Amino acid sequence: MMTARIAEQDGTEATGTALATGRFSPQDVTDHTHLGIPCSIEMIDPSLLEKSEYNLRRNESKEDEINSSKTRRIIKDVGIMNPLVVTPSNKVIAGKRRLDWAREGKNSKVLAHRLHQEPSPRDTIVLSFHENAQRKQLSLNERLDYARYMLKICEHGQGKRGLMIEVANLMHVQKASIYNLLYLADLRVKYPDITSHLGIEKALALSKILETPRFKSATEEEIRSLVMRAKSVPAKEIRLNPDRLIENAEDKENAEPSRTIPIRESNYRSLLKGKPREILKEEWIDQRLTSLLAQKHLA
Repeated sequence: MMTARIAEQDGTEATGTALATGRFSPQDVTDHTHLGIPCSIEMIDPSLLEKSEYNLRRNESKEDEINSSKTRRIIKDVGIMNPLVVTPSNKVIAGKRRLDWAREGKNSKVLAHRLHQEPSPRDTIVLSFHENAQRKQLSLNERLDYARYMLKICEHGQGKRGLMIEVANLMHVQKASIYNLLYLADLRVKYPDITSHLGIEKALALSKILETPRFKSATEEEIRSLVMRAKSVPAKEIRLNPDRLIENAEDKENAEPSRTIPIRESNYRSLLKGKPREILKEEWIDQRLTSLLAQKHLA
């Protein structure tokens, strides 16, 4: 925070905020750093701005449109509260949707962080990613796009492992997350619904089912139906009990309604007896309960 000298009545001086004393210059207020990059706060004519090729935000879904209605009204009546991030060449690195809403509301000026220097492609994509990620949760497709773009920009003769580590550091995630994102980016070409409707954990779990022989010749409609069913099922259950997703609709209609049976702690421990080390607890208990039900030992 910028500081200024505060003159005490006894003649001593102390350091305080410029806003507290009212003694500051316009330059003190406008010049600052945003995400570590020097810039200034400016009011800019929205007609001069255009979206940067490194701003990978996608078009809004219907749900986003509904949730953004309040923001639209505020921007129309008051203006932009969270400044855009703009390069010296008037490219919007972050805030393209806010800019569109300002134009829609016929705002004559928009508030923006104007970078002092034109950033490199690498710095631009990193700044765009982090600015967008901290303001509003990025969709899975947007994260995939940023991971692929960073991979392309950072590729300069280093090995694959070093490249993955660099991209992981830039996105502040584990290296394994980058491998998963790139795997899903390739899978998205064949199954676009996976990344449109599911989070990364569910998408990865469902992808294992789609790799089985059963779905080698599945129709697009069958895949879409599978994805829609996966939306309401926990990722862990998709991994451990994939049959819940791939059962036929007829089987669902004819099946007896399931009910939840509470298990006491003593019974829970009894069910775990004899469990092999390599089998998960949930999977082993499911097997035991199925066996007991078949023997009609469980009411």
